[in-house]
This record gives sequence, C-alpha cells and structure tokens, in this order.
Amino acid sequence: MEKDKMIEALFADYKPEIGDTDRFMASLERRLDAVEYIKKMQEAQLRRYKLAMAVALVLAVVAGTLLFVVVNALPEGVKLFSFGSDLAPLRFIEDNSRIITLIITGALVGYGIIKISNWIQRKPFTVEH
Repeated sequence: MEKDKMIEALFADYKPEIGDTDRFMASLERRLDAVEYIKKMQEAQLRRYKLAMAVALVLAVVAGTLLFVVVNALPEGVKLFSFGSDLAPLRFIEDNSRIITLIITGALVGYGIIKISNWIQRKPFTVEH
C-alpha cells in the first residue's frame, strides 16, 4: 500500500511534452530507476528486520536456558552474599539474593538482546545499483 503511494507520488506531477521523445524516455528511465532503487531499499530493510528478529529469538532462547540452569544449580536457601547487618531491608536482600541476582541478570540479558536487535536494524543499507 505504501509502496503504491510512493510510486504514485513519483509520477503524479509528471507531464511529458509530446514532441520530445528523447527527453521523455530519459526522464522516464530516471524515474523507473528511482522506483527500482526504492524497491531494493525496502527489500533490504525487510531482510534486516527478519535477521534482527531471528537473532533476538535465538538469544532469548539461549539466555532463558542459561538462566534456568543457573536457577537450578544454585543451592536452595544459601545466600549469595551477606551484609552482616540487622537492618530489615539489608536482611531482606540477603534472604532473597538468589532471586534478586536472577532478576538483575535477566534484565541485563533482555537489555542486551534489545540493543543487539537495534544495532542490526540500524546498520547502513547496502543496495547494489
């Protein structure tokens, strides 16, 4: 739909002179080349989006598997770190250190996956002419 509007816009204000076929053909060729270039750009962008989504899916599966392994490997009830304090908030962090560590790790992995997907999508286009 959007592609049709762009092509329509390219030809909308074009009013060829009837007597000059060489200029008409040259102008028509330029416009057809422009349409072909836009088409190639859109195809390259679509390939990039598909690659970014495939990479994000693979990274998410791998990261989820690794986090699952880490959760199962950590001993139940053992604190990962200790503050040695009697303050309630610090005691809460000590008691839930496993979960807090996994939440932070999961958030960092998710952020990394998003950054990698964005980086793939923002790479410069390379379209062969």
